[in-house]
Amino acid sequence: MRDAVLTAADSAAAMAAASVHLPDVVLLDHHLDGGCNGLDFLDDLRRVTGRNVRALLITGDRSEEVRHAAKARGCEILLKPVKPAALRRFLSGEATRRLATQEDPHAA
Repeated sequence: MRDAVLTAADSAAAMAAASVHLPDVVLLDHHLDGGCNGLDFLDDLRRVTGRNVRALLITGDRSEEVRHAAKARGCEILLKPVKPAALRRFLSGEATRRLATQEDPHAA
């Protein structure tokens, strides 16, 4: 599947979709049902897929704890309400990074 957008209503459905179609990048809500959060899901996704999947955490939580936890995972944050231009910038940057990595076999 090429440049597909997959959505899921819960963590289990998201993990099932990601297992079939390995994502290049995921957009995560921070507060999820079931006692876990988007960063917990990201940890599980990376463990299950064996890939350092890039992620954007979307949250209304402005605490330093969330910022540090996201930064520790190399995850960027957008605060709610999300401005469309900020989301486009992130996605555009990810697409550019992906193309540069594909064109240069020595890129990280």
